[in-house]
Amino acid sequence: MSPKFDINSERAQRGLKFQERIHHSIKTKHEKTKTTRDWLLDIDPCLSEIQLNVLERTWGDLVILDNKTGNAVAFIECVSLKDECSIFPESKVIKYNGDNKYYAFTWKGGPIKFIHSRTWNAYARKLKTKKIGKRAYREFTRKNIKSIRKSCCTSADKFLSLIEIKK
Repeated sequence: MSPKFDINSERAQRGLKFQERIHHSIKTKHEKTKTTRDWLLDIDPCLSEIQLNVLERTWGDLVILDNKTGNAVAFIECVSLKDECSIFPESKVIKYNGDNKYYAFTWKGGPIKFIHSRTWNAYARKLKTKKIGKRAYREFTRKNIKSIRKSCCTSADKFLSLIEIKK
């Protein structure tokens, strides 16, 4: 989220709509699911909008909590593609990684595909780099997402099984 981030842009609105869709699909199966912003504000209610934007770069969009302990079990970064070809921020490849971090990809009319951050980031490092202003991005297509098979699933149920969430 650069200073130029516009919550009202078409791209931001599409991303938020997809995030709500993922959140709802997981929450119907596992109640202890929150937006990362809400989770961070539960920890520190004094966080500013700018601080939340910066922290969201590291923690993603959604957090799944353990039913008993309330500890974070997994984090999800939601990625919605508009067209066949898209770009992915290099900063995500660098900052969004860990054993419990996943990406959820989709596009209009396409499936949701959950991919472990380690798998996607390794794949993204091999993609062509594109500079827009001062920021670096990786160019990719829907075909790139479709071709990934490792640590991947296409439903909330399968994803929760993958991360071993018990109801």
